[in-house]
Amino acid sequence: ALSADSTSNFTTAPAIIDSVTGLMWQDNGYETTHTWSSALSYCNGLPLANFSDWRLPTKDELIGLYNRRSILSSYATSDYWSATEVNASDAYLIDFGSGSEDQFAKSFDYFVRCIR
Repeated sequence: ALSADSTSNFTTAPAIIDSVTGLMWQDNGYETTHTWSSALSYCNGLPLANFSDWRLPTKDELIGLYNRRSILSSYATSDYWSATEVNASDAYLIDFGSGSEDQFAKSFDYFVRCIR
């Protein structure tokens, strides 16, 4: 169960709710890399915090999380996949070390942070 933290806009659990945006982020310390298609499948099949409607975040959602990354219990200072495609072979990533926007081939392995 998610328990509210009266001192912030977030909850503490394997997932965090941003009460400003209403988005729930995966926050269970999962740090395994995936190809883009594997990342999509992983999020779509994730049964976390009693929810099953997880998905890969858009580029803009991921930028928002990067800007408030201090709410996360942990994260890799590396690239995270977004669901936003550049073209048929590339997709956007957000670097959680620098905040920069990157784009790479979907066949490469990068980190995943699911959202609902």
